[in-house]
Amino acid sequence: MQLRAAGLDLSPLPGLARLAAAAMMAYYQKDAGVRLKADRSPLTLADEASNAVLIRELAAAYPGVPVVSEESDNAPYAARRDAPHVFIVDPLDGTREFLAANGEFTVNIALVAAGRAVFGLLYAPCPDAMYFGGPGLGAWRQDGGQAARAISTVKPRPGEHPVALVSRSHPDPGVEALLAPFAPYRTMALGAALKFTAVAEGAAHVYPRARALHEWDMAAGQAIVEGAGGSMAGLDGRPIVYNTENLMAGPFLALA
Repeated sequence: MQLRAAGLDLSPLPGLARLAAAAMMAYYQKDAGVRLKADRSPLTLADEASNAVLIRELAAAYPGVPVVSEESDNAPYAARRDAPHVFIVDPLDGTREFLAANGEFTVNIALVAAGRAVFGLLYAPCPDAMYFGGPGLGAWRQDGGQAARAISTVKPRPGEHPVALVSRSHPDPGVEALLAPFAPYRTMALGAALKFTAVAEGAAHVYPRARALHEWDMAAGQAIVEGAGGSMAGLDGRPIVYNTENLMAGPFLALA
């Protein structure tokens, strides 16, 4: 399968994500050297190891394309604002889940062009599941060494209570108000970007977010949801713009 978006050959990305995950998993269920960042979120040696691989490998495969990462000193906005392509990555999305060893964490890689997430890849090392796709491209899941299979969103059947996603480790006040139009509904708690994959493969129907997130937490997920036939927009219905100056986006609603 050849992966292309916005004129770029993206076939190196799955292997690159696996390399980053291997560096991360060297610290799984071990002393990961936890410390707190300025925003009180945890940072580990696993985050840094995965980030080093992503930055190195993306620079080698895509020279000249800016890379924005949660764990790097990123280029100033003026240096990336007009770039035709930008990679936005989170080397370990779900650090709290990684430390809890519950398997709900991912490597996130998104390609952004003209402010839109045109391709996303999410790799969950536990249980070796890779999701990728983008708007107009389709979406796929690959388990281990098996062939990738197409995935798609599924709307609730008549009379079925929709499944709404909530964060396992990050309470989000205001979500209940966003979900009121979908009542009665069932909730499913998941960590990291796996909430997007649950929508994309039909396990859930709605993922609301009442507070803004960093772009690296959501860009890849949005591309996959849209590739799978779903939709995602700000609460005002406007498209979400990426590669912004402060690298924040949302609130949003992702729908099957």
